[in-house]
Amino acid sequence: MEMHSKWPMLTILVLVFATINRRYNLGSYSCNKPAENALVFLLPEKRKYSEPRKWMGGKGRVTTQFGCCYNYAKDQNGKPPSIIRNEELDHIPFLFKKVIKRMVRWQILPPTCIPNSCIVNIYEEGECIPPHIDHHDFVRPFCTLSLLSECKIVFGSNVKVVGPVDFFEPVSIPLPVGSVFVLNCNGADIAKHCVPGIPTKRISITFKKMDERKLSYTFLPDPEGWNQASYLFSLDHTTYPNPA
Repeated sequence: MEMHSKWPMLTILVLVFATINRRYNLGSYSCNKPAENALVFLLPEKRKYSEPRKWMGGKGRVTTQFGCCYNYAKDQNGKPPSIIRNEELDHIPFLFKKVIKRMVRWQILPPTCIPNSCIVNIYEEGECIPPHIDHHDFVRPFCTLSLLSECKIVFGSNVKVVGPVDFFEPVSIPLPVGSVFVLNCNGADIAKHCVPGIPTKRISITFKKMDERKLSYTFLPDPEGWNQASYLFSLDHTTYPNPA
């Protein structure tokens, strides 16, 4: 099922990947240590793992990046947020490639904008994403897959911050488990978006294509050649890896 908001170029495709959530039993994961959560079978050695200090309520979510390392805040030298071009990270894992392949086949993403990076966010109850516009080191469109639990995303050109994890704007869109939310044009470049404090544990995976001028200095195309459009549209009889 497809839904559209009043903001142009915001599209949510509901329950597209609900089977991912069921197949890997994400509802029963534990996250006492990075290596103990149910996504560990996805995460190669050179992943960029981050678990910020909880210096403010709601801003301590765990993140894992693939394809590139993006710095969300000014570094110690005053450099603004951007892709860190001298960092080398693993390519996107197998399961995520399968997800991308289906999104292109089903015309959720165009074959001209096949993601070569992604970030996994693991939220605990009460954590949030403050209002922001995604950096133009990444081209449009990009999309987010929601897993584990439903939450809402808030949009607007003037999102009001009403508390450490609370934001207000008339446009609020639910993100069901298994849904894909696509951002493009004004929806990605003019409207800010944010996720207020979530009611229960959640995982999201955001897929993006890097601007070719911003690729890391050591970036090489995936050796499997999975990001070629002709391959994405080929018949696929391969199976998911066994999470056990």
